[in-house]
Amino acid sequence: MRLKKLYSNIESFRDISFNDKFSIIVGKAQNPNDISHNLGKTTVLNLLKFILFNGSGTFLNYVKEKEPESIFSIDYTEDNIDKTFYRGFGRRKNYEPKEVETKLSYDYFIRTQDELDTTNGFIKPNYRGKDITWKPKIASILGFNGDLLSKKLQLMEDCRQLETAIKALRSIQSNKLEKEKKIEELQNEKSNIEKSIANLTLFRTEDEDINKLVKSIDEEIFKIKTQIYEQKTELRKIENSLTKLNKYQFDSMKIESIFNQVNLYFENQIKHNFTELNIFYEELYSNRKIVLDEKLKRVNEIIDSLEEHATSLDLKRASYLENLANTDSVQIYELKHKQLIDIEKEIAILSQTQTTANIAELEKQYSEKQTEEMKTAAEVATNIDRARMQFDEINFIYSDIMKSVLGIESELKIIKHKTGNISFDVQSYNLGTESAQLNGDSAKKLSAAAIDIAIRCVRNDDKGFLAQDGIIDALDKNSASLFINKVKDLIDKYDFQYITTALKEKLPSNIPEQDIVIELDDSSDKGLLFGFKF
Repeated sequence: MRLKKLYSNIESFRDISFNDKFSIIVGKAQNPNDISHNLGKTTVLNLLKFILFNGSGTFLNYVKEKEPESIFSIDYTEDNIDKTFYRGFGRRKNYEPKEVETKLSYDYFIRTQDELDTTNGFIKPNYRGKDITWKPKIASILGFNGDLLSKKLQLMEDCRQLETAIKALRSIQSNKLEKEKKIEELQNEKSNIEKSIANLTLFRTEDEDINKLVKSIDEEIFKIKTQIYEQKTELRKIENSLTKLNKYQFDSMKIESIFNQVNLYFENQIKHNFTELNIFYEELYSNRKIVLDEKLKRVNEIIDSLEEHATSLDLKRASYLENLANTDSVQIYELKHKQLIDIEKEIAILSQTQTTANIAELEKQYSEKQTEEMKTAAEVATNIDRARMQFDEINFIYSDIMKSVLGIESELKIIKHKTGNISFDVQSYNLGTESAQLNGDSAKKLSAAAIDIAIRCVRNDDKGFLAQDGIIDALDKNSASLFINKVKDLIDKYDFQYITTALKEKLPSNIPEQDIVIELDDSSDKGLLFGFKF
């Protein structure tokens, strides 16, 4: 996927035609010492996310007020076919796709300045919350089995929840008053959390209240998961019945012998022969199995439908969460929401009456989940050991960039934990000993950029693009010149498109005029991206 042109129906918007390989967006500020220049360099990258990948359009709130009928479009090529994708502020029609379909997630291939400022270049600011929400994504993009890691992390979370449930049930098993008191305490805690969530600062988009939407989805997800639990309990009962039915065998020879002996002494009393008895049993067995098989099929269909619905709701909830007003609100919301779900599960368990039976059932589930988790953890470890070819190549390119530009010996690391979980990290070395060279501002930003570039080189089936914001500004001119040379060498070798931004006074001498696709300046409104300030 190669970008060709970014444009809008806003008359004063300055269109940008991208080069096929290397493009740079340059900004010239009247006051270069001002930290936030507001020229529109970063806005270009945010527009790419907004248009192509259904990103949040909060940065365009002023534009939406001023030009509510705005349409933003991108021309691009994919598989040698020219295409266009657009987005406005109105709701898309049902048949219109919300984002461009890509072979790889472009989370790693569009990085703004605030996403460069990270000690661990793998972990971006929006990678918050549980490991399962972002670690499998990184594993996949590095060439490992992300689905396998996702399964392992989900099993770990399931075991944690079952442990909590078992502990809660045991603590109140023999004391009804204590149970009622505990439920009341949990209800009060739940109420306080709901009030806290309601007070978070959220914004309205497309005339709908995100807070209410997310809360509504959360409630529906909880109900669905409760139904799934009930259906899986029913499923286990049916499977047990089928197992017992299949194990029981009708010993026809033995029964016939007994039947003949009885018939010998009670000939006048026995009204049926053995054949009739055998037919009766076979019909009974057959009918019982048919009923159980049909019931099993029906319950499995219900579970599949419920899980599919829960997954779609999770995806919808995730998209709404992207539209929260600020990162603090997002972090607080996700923490509170997790607490709320756990409390609701505990209340549901405590409200049941058959405590002993429930404990036994949960302990059985826990044992099964724990066994499966251990097995999956071993599979994750094996996958990491066996599927390292792409990762090793990514690591080689990353190390080469860091060495060529800043002279730092460094490498990417995947750490396997005893729990079966994994972590991603970077480490620098000085004469073979671990060092803190990656803690410096320039090194930290180059490291984050180098990770993306190395991944783009290796995971490049779509001959795609990579967009990075402000990396040149973070380097001195000599280092910036070395960086440009290295990037252009990699572009030629691996055939991808690179788009970046820089302040004019930071440009190294090895960037020719044809590399600059637009020059923005704040000397007048006409020099800005939109043709007006916001």
